[in-house]
Amino acid sequence: MRLAPYTLREKIIVKISQHIMPTLTLFLWSHRLNTLVWRLLGANVGRKSTIRLGTIINAPFAIKIGNGSHIHGNFLSRGGVTIGNRVYICNATISTQAQDLRSPQFEPIFQPVVFEDHAWVSLNSTVLQGVTVKEGGIVAAGAVVTNDVAPWTVVGGVPAKPIGERARLIRN
Repeated sequence: MRLAPYTLREKIIVKISQHIMPTLTLFLWSHRLNTLVWRLLGANVGRKSTIRLGTIINAPFAIKIGNGSHIHGNFLSRGGVTIGNRVYICNATISTQAQDLRSPQFEPIFQPVVFEDHAWVSLNSTVLQGVTVKEGGIVAAGAVVTNDVAPWTVVGGVPAKPIGERARLIRN
C-alpha cells in the first residue's frame, strides 16, 4: 500500500515525535504524563493504557491502542499500528514500512501491523510490516517476526517460528 504524502500538520507532528520527544522524555517524570503528550500528538490511546518513557512513535496519528495496554519501543507506524486490549510490548521495534525492491528508487511500501488482545511482545523483538499477532500470541525475546502469529502461540528465533503454546485465558 502506498500512502499519500504527509500533510503539513502531519509533517510537524513527525518532526516533533522524532526530534523533540526523545529529549522531552528526559524531563517527563511519569508514564502517564508521557502518554498524555503522545495523545496530544494524535495517538489514539485507550483507558488505563500507558506509553512508557523512552518510546518513539514516528507517526503517532497512525497508532491505535486499546484499553489496559502498555507499550515501550520504537514504532515506525506510518502504515498503521493497531494494538488491542491488555497488550504488552516491551522495548520492541515495530515496522510498518518496507522498500519495493523492484523499484529503481526503492519506494516505500506500507502495511499495517496488528496486535490482538492479550498479546505480548518481549524484549528486543522486531515485528515487521503486514504481521498480525493474534489473540494471546507471545513473541519471545530477540525474535524477528515476518509472518502472522497464531492465537495462543509462542514464537521465537530469526525468523520467528512456533516454539510452544500459551495457556488460554479462562473467561467468566
